Amino acid sequence: MSLPKRIKYHGTIGDVNFIEYGGGPVFSSKDRRDPWVEYVEPPADDDDNEDPNAENYTVYRVDLERMKWMVSSDDQKPHLVSYRVQRDWEDHAPVSRREEWWMQDINSVMKCCDQRFHIFVDQITGDDPLDLAFAYQTLALYHGWGELDHYPLRMSEREVKKRYRNVPPRPRRKRTPAQ
Repeated sequence: MSLPKRIKYHGTIGDVNFIEYGGGPVFSSKDRRDPWVEYVEPPADDDDNEDPNAENYTVYRVDLERMKWMVSSDDQKPHLVSYRVQRDWEDHAPVSRREEWWMQDINSVMKCCDQRFHIFVDQITGDDPLDLAFAYQTLALYHGWGELDHYPLRMSEREVKKRYRNVPPRPRRKRTPAQ
C-alpha cells in the first residue's frame, strides 16, 4: 500500500513491527468522515504453515468513530453515543437506546484491561486519531477485533508485506538546488 497523498499516517497501535507481532497503522483522509485503524493479526506461533501464500493473516479495518456524552430525555442520565447523534433524533428513539453496545460491559472492560474510565472517555471523545485507536484497542482487548469488524481481510504474508511496505511512510528527501 503506497500511501496516496490524501491519506495521512498518524502512527501505530500494538507493536511497532505489527506485521510480525500484531498491531497496525492509524490513518485519516479528507475523503472519509472518520479515521481508521487496520489491525494486523499475525498467525499464531504454533502455526506450522511456512507457505508465504497461505492466507493466515487477518486484517481488521475499524472506523474510529468519536463519541460524545448526551443526556437522555427519558431517564435524565448521560449516555456515551456517537458524535453524529442529534438531539432531535429523540423523537424516534431516546438517547438511552442509542448508547453503544459495548457500554453494557464497560466496567468489566476497564477492569480487565487495567484502564481508568476517565482516560478511556478522554480518548474516545477526543479528536486525536491515535487516542481514538487506543480506546478502540481497549475494547478489542476485551471483546476481540472480530466484534469491531465482522468482515476482516484474510491475507497471505506476501500480501500483508506488500500492503504495508510504505508504512510508516519514509520522509521525502528535500532537494537542494545545485550549486
